[in-house]
Order: sequence, then C-alpha cells, then structure tokens
Amino acid sequence: MAVLEPEIKGQLKEMLAGMEDDVELVLVKQVNPYTNDIESLVNEIAGLSEKLSVKAVNISDEVKKEYGIAHGPAILIRSSNVKGKVVYFGLPGGYEFGAFAEAIRLAGTKSQKHSKIVSGFASGLEKPLELKVFVTPGCPHCPSSALLAYRLGMLSAKVTALVYEASEFPDESARFKVSGVPHTIINNGEGEYVGGYPEETAIAEIKKALKG
Repeated sequence: MAVLEPEIKGQLKEMLAGMEDDVELVLVKQVNPYTNDIESLVNEIAGLSEKLSVKAVNISDEVKKEYGIAHGPAILIRSSNVKGKVVYFGLPGGYEFGAFAEAIRLAGTKSQKHSKIVSGFASGLEKPLELKVFVTPGCPHCPSSALLAYRLGMLSAKVTALVYEASEFPDESARFKVSGVPHTIINNGEGEYVGGYPEETAIAEIKKALKG
C-alpha cells in the first residue's frame, strides 16, 4: 500500500539521489496500531534509492540488547556516517517527516554540513549525552529540535538521539511530564527544555544540564 503522495515521493527521491553511502533502516516492530503503516513507509522510502535497505525485527530481549532499544515501533538509522545512535519512535508524519528524511540523507552523506556550533559541541563532548525529543506531526516548531538531536547523533559516538511521537507513546510522555512540544529531555532528566530553540540556545541548555 502506497503511503506517500506521488509529489512527495518524487521530491524525496530527488533529495536522496545524492547519497554516497549505504543506509540501513532497522524497524523494531511491536504490536501497535501504527506498526503496519510504519513498515509500509520505510519500505516505500527504501525503494527510492539503491543506497537504502530495511531490516525488520520483532521486539525481543535479544533485539533490545543488540540495538539498545527498549520498545517499539522504532526506526533506527544506521550507516558508516552515524557515529552515535539515531532513532525515531512511532510514525514520522506531518512536519516530522521532513526532519526524518533529512536524517536519512545525512546518514548517507560523507561530507555532512553542520553549523560550527553543532560540530564544535559534538567534537568536544566528554561524557555520554542522551536526548529524548518529544514531538507531534502537527507541530511546526518540532523539526528543529529533532534535527539538532539527529545531527549530534551523527557527529558523536557519545550521543544517543531518540525522537518520540509523543501521542503514540503516552506512557513515556507521562513519565517525563510532557505537556507541550517540542520537549527535549537531557540524560533522563538531568535537564530539559521546551520549545524549538535556535541551535545556540538549545546547546547552551544542554551544556547547562551536563555541567549540573
């Protein structure tokens, strides 16, 4: 079943045409109303480039251990250009689809372009950083927070970037008292901020949490 509109599909194919390296999308499946749609979407995306492949696995203790993913449905983006971990939990729709597609493109690109503040912060990280970014498809300010997490996950082996579709994971959202999006949780609660901040402001918030 086709998930993408023909116009979007054409734009995405053009966007991914310049990828230089292979990218694997690992779909961690779990019983969920959205799992079938997510699987259809990742397979459709993979069909747009010979550089893309999909590996679908069912959630299990072995899968949790191998990929470090506690629950699904989730899409792990892997390539030689992703130094850390980059995961999207749920169905990347609405405004989030563009950010997710950009993460795939970046993963397939050797010569990634990042701002000096992002690349400088990533290269200077001295301890592990986990970013949980809660988003919704209808939020126009969410992609900037998600993209910052994706970029840091690409650049540093110390970074785990986890982007959650908040409404599809109500327990995780409740755990961190998410009431507005984008809501970024730093190292499981060492710090947090709400809003689609510019990179400089967001990184200042992350640095403040790491110092604490």
